[in-house]
Amino acid sequence: LYDAQASELSSRMTAMKAATDNAGELVKALTSVFNKKRQAGITAEICEISAGASCIDTEMSPLGPDLGLEDNEDSVLPDLLQELEFGSLPEFPPVISDA
Repeated sequence: LYDAQASELSSRMTAMKAATDNAGELVKALTSVFNKKRQAGITAEICEISAGASCIDTEMSPLGPDLGLEDNEDSVLPDLLQELEFGSLPEFPPVISDA
């Protein structure tokens, strides 16, 4: 009789330990997901603020942005011609709808 009770209590303790361990792992996983989503939101807000500040600070020429420090007509033109040749550029710009 005592052995049956001891066995039952041992099984309950084992089950509770397993449940506690699983809950701890679940907390870690959910905390990680929460932190990643929070960081993604923060990053998106920083990008929006940075883009807005960039638009305010500089006036864009009608021809597009200026070339970068390492870009010039000699380095950009071959890449553009290669993109045109292989058809990686669309024929028409994409239509953006506010649907």
